[in-house]
Amino acid sequence: MNKKMVFLVIVLMLFAAGAKAAELSGDFSLQVDCFTPNKAVYTLTNDTAVGHTYRITAEGSNSDWINLNGKWIGSEALIVTLDGGESVEMVAFVKPQDCYVKPGNYTITIRVEDDTVIEEEITVTVISTRELTLDVSPRDSLIAQCEETEFELEVENIGKSNEIVELSVSGIPSSWVDLPHTEFLLEKGASREITMSVQPVCDATIGTHDFEIRAGLKGTSFLIAKDISLEIVDAQDIEIAAGALTACNDSSTEGTIDVTNNGRLADELELSIEGPDWVSLKDDSISIEAGETAAIAVAFERSGADAGTYDFSVKAHSSKFNKDTIEDFSVEVNDCYGVSIEAVTIDGRVLGATETACLEKNPTYVFTLRNGQIKHIDISVSIDGISASINPASLSLAEGSTETVEVELDLSNETAGDKEFILMLKSTYFSLSQAYALTAEDCYAIEVDYDGLLREIDVNANCEAEPITVSLKNSGTKENTASASISDIGWVYAEPTAVTLSPGEEKGIFVYISPPYDVKEGLHKAELNLSARDFSDKQEIRVNVYGGLYAELGIAKVSAEGKLKELLEEIDRTVEVTITISNDSNAVLRVHDINVIGFYAEDSFKEVTLQPDEMTKTTITLYLGKGWEQEEFTIPGQFITDKGNLTSDVFVDLTPEPEEGQEEEEVTAEVGLFSLATAKEALLVAIVAIVIALIVMLALKGSKPKPSPTMASIAKQVHELPAQKLEEIGKKKRRGKKRKKKTK
Repeated sequence: MNKKMVFLVIVLMLFAAGAKAAELSGDFSLQVDCFTPNKAVYTLTNDTAVGHTYRITAEGSNSDWINLNGKWIGSEALIVTLDGGESVEMVAFVKPQDCYVKPGNYTITIRVEDDTVIEEEITVTVISTRELTLDVSPRDSLIAQCEETEFELEVENIGKSNEIVELSVSGIPSSWVDLPHTEFLLEKGASREITMSVQPVCDATIGTHDFEIRAGLKGTSFLIAKDISLEIVDAQDIEIAAGALTACNDSSTEGTIDVTNNGRLADELELSIEGPDWVSLKDDSISIEAGETAAIAVAFERSGADAGTYDFSVKAHSSKFNKDTIEDFSVEVNDCYGVSIEAVTIDGRVLGATETACLEKNPTYVFTLRNGQIKHIDISVSIDGISASINPASLSLAEGSTETVEVELDLSNETAGDKEFILMLKSTYFSLSQAYALTAEDCYAIEVDYDGLLREIDVNANCEAEPITVSLKNSGTKENTASASISDIGWVYAEPTAVTLSPGEEKGIFVYISPPYDVKEGLHKAELNLSARDFSDKQEIRVNVYGGLYAELGIAKVSAEGKLKELLEEIDRTVEVTITISNDSNAVLRVHDINVIGFYAEDSFKEVTLQPDEMTKTTITLYLGKGWEQEEFTIPGQFITDKGNLTSDVFVDLTPEPEEGQEEEEVTAEVGLFSLATAKEALLVAIVAIVIALIVMLALKGSKPKPSPTMASIAKQVHELPAQKLEEIGKKKRRGKKRKKKTK
């Protein structure tokens, strides 16, 4: 063996001698309860040749159950030092650390570590030391809704210690259960009896209800349960019945329905009805004892329903048991009261399918009424749709009797066309409405077209006359004769004085106006009177008389004033001017035409008659031409009248008036070169002044050449410019002052 191999063997032997090895032995299967700890002895052996120090701990969720050599090794390690080959015995006490651990198997792991680790698992079996027994009697019960039953409970503590017992019920509503003791102290070896009562609510579901009674130890998961069966049966039985039910459709009647409680308990019922809206119950709720019968009144209101059988249903809802009882019924409806219209005549003839009547003559209807039913009836009669007089307006009809009612329609406020009125018969138990149609005709209607009489009529008293035709048309359905007459003026005539018109025919009446020569000038009024059957009308006739005998007595005088209306063309100075013409004389003036002398003009004048002090307006278009510069001027006006040709100067101002609410800016000019209205003009004058200065300087120097013609021309223009500019500004200033004066 070489030296290297000898060295390796020595090293391995030394390593084996120093290896750390330990062994833990003892009882690793223990049985304990919650009250008494179990003791166990464990031996730890150092299997090595050298001394070691060991750290001993407990691991796992139950590590706090073990105490080793006075140490709770689940939270604090036990340190043990052993020489090589040495052993030590360790005493362990093992027990759950609370009283509520459920019986079963649990584990604790002991860990020994020094460079190496060994682990041993202890199995701890927790045995039962806390037990109860539970007995329930009876285990099943049969009761009705709202009834109460009892169960006897017996609880015994067979454990090793006194306990606090908890009782509970599951599977049925807690409101049904009355458990006098749900928590109490029960000593070991003792038992206790408790009576539990159960009472379902009155609307509890009918059938079997399974529930559970439980007994447990407070603070533990220990629980013992017993299954109980509770069968609930119906405690209510309501019966609804009635005999034969009859009613009248034209009066209110009552019937009776019986409600009987065949159940085991008293009840509260809410009553309702479904069916025709004329069927109702007198009572909507009742209290009824077990075995009792209540009579409920049913009201059948007057309905007007056809005779026959009608169905309805009555529902009784138990608020106590939350249960509905529904029963179907029928009622036979009879026509107990009634009046029929046996016959109708109009103006003595039998009423036809279509009837006509003149608006000018009221038609008379006669209605024959008959009571064909079995009871006496009082009737009121009325007409709706057209005004009417009724005779009689109320009457009594015995069963089987007949009466007549006369109705005269009032058509005076109606217009022609299709009409309808309703005959209404009413009584306490009966009503009838019957509609009747007729066509109302305007039999004697006259339409008039007055045409020229609707305006003032100008007539020259110098033997002139004016005829006007008034057209009359018969727009009615009957022949009619119209008459015409004139009042207030003797020189206005109407011919013919009477015309006869067939339906649809049109004829004329001629109104002839012929004032005598000696009638005074002015406005004269007459009246045309027209009359026919069921027609009359009047129309004023206004005659404006001029000329004649009195025409020379007045002094004819006219004045006119012009006002700018619109500037049509600025370059050619074409403008529209509104001219106001006034009759300043004391006589009627007939103006036939107007002329503008010395100007080219067009006008829109129409012939007019002016009373004294009356005026009229017309528009003329003036063509002034490009060279026209005047803003204010007069034009000679010539007015062609019935009293000769009159002249009057018309003043025209072409200055536009400023807009409302806006004053014109006054343009001013002062003496001096730099006092013009605007900065632009001032700048222009300043430039001109500089040019003048340059020209003057060149002219004063003899050695210099004379100004060129171009410069001389410029100088001349500059010399003339200020004066021209000031003159133009002066015009603007005067015009601005005038505008402001007019604005004020």
